[in-house]
Amino acid sequence: FDIIRIYLPDSINELEEHMDQIEAIRDAQEGDLVEVYCVSNQGGYIDTIVPLCNALATTPAHTVCYVEGHNSSAGTFPAMICQETHVGAYASFMLHCAQGGGGYGTLVNNAESARFFEKQYSQLLEDVYYGFISPEEAKALHEGRELYLDSEAIRERLQRRAELLEAEAMEDEDDFNEGVEDEE
Repeated sequence: FDIIRIYLPDSINELEEHMDQIEAIRDAQEGDLVEVYCVSNQGGYIDTIVPLCNALATTPAHTVCYVEGHNSSAGTFPAMICQETHVGAYASFMLHCAQGGGGYGTLVNNAESARFFEKQYSQLLEDVYYGFISPEEAKALHEGRELYLDSEAIRERLQRRAELLEAEAMEDEDDFNEGVEDEE
């Protein structure tokens, strides 16, 4: 088996700078191990982290994220996507709503773009942080607040999220099995 190591120190830059990492994840096979190192990552381009996380979510390889230092924004996403996450001593997260905007074209188009991306990024945050943050925290992020978490809080929330996802998977399996029995 192969071990693929992806390093994400400093920030998530433009897509071209991360294409080799995305391709390495996509090329990984069942039995391989993809290790993602989020080390003091300040966050970065949403247009880059989304394809990287999609690759992590769909690879047949086992995925592990190592969190070290202070990671912000998009720099926290791999920890939510990988199958296993290890949080180092004194690691921390800062979560917030997406920043930025087009600023090009007519005022009408800028307003339409802002509405579209507000909806898009709100759904992205809901999906990525599902079971990790409370509905109240999600609302606060949407309103522009930042949420800071230390290593202990990150570990506790990741454990709670894993238990929630496992319970939901078991419930889905039970629902599926009941449907199969009803067909017989």
